[in-house]
Amino acid sequence: MRSALTILTITASLLGLFLPTKAVRAAIPPQFLVTWQSGGYVPSSYTGKTLPVPGATVRVSLELIDGGKLANLSQQEIRWYRGINLFYKGIGAVTSSFAVEPTDIGGMNLRIVVVGFKGVDSEKTIFIPVVSPELVVDAPYVDHRIPPHAGFTALPYFFSVSTISSLSFNWTANGIGTSGEAGTPSALQLDTSRGSSGTQILLTAHVANKLNPLESAGSIVPLTLR
Repeated sequence: MRSALTILTITASLLGLFLPTKAVRAAIPPQFLVTWQSGGYVPSSYTGKTLPVPGATVRVSLELIDGGKLANLSQQEIRWYRGINLFYKGIGAVTSSFAVEPTDIGGMNLRIVVVGFKGVDSEKTIFIPVVSPELVVDAPYVDHRIPPHAGFTALPYFFSVSTISSLSFNWTANGIGTSGEAGTPSALQLDTSRGSSGTQILLTAHVANKLNPLESAGSIVPLTLR
């Protein structure tokens, strides 16, 4: 009897060494690799990800890793959802694109479902941030204390245009309009040679999409003459 129990114990131990490995492999869900990009304008010095704004187009692509290998999805139905709303589906549809809506400000959830992959629906939800356009004024002066002739540059971020020439710029100093440089309206040379030391100046910059003036941003910089 003891011999029979010993044999059963050894057999169970051997099964424990081999069977769970296969079971664990089968239980590991496939890994989604989802990448997205958004067209839009950012300064050439910007090295981060270009974030979408309302009106921009976002392009998304999908790859699936199964068992350490790239899965073939050419015969799989793939469904794409914005929140709970299906907006695209197709066989082998590993890429999709969509236009960002004004109601998406703050961000949106994108859900991808690979239907019936190895008999099971596999899905992944990612969050895509959606922002408003921004404007930064480069004022390279310590404590914003400026000399009689000072230079500034307006740096727009996250506009749904491809070139800076599609944007219009407006500058004011203490409410008085002043023009940017000829041919480079995003740059301003401010002549304050007639002002006295300690004079306060409120410099305002505004930028807008020429084709969509509602897509705009502004920045205010307080300055002091040296």
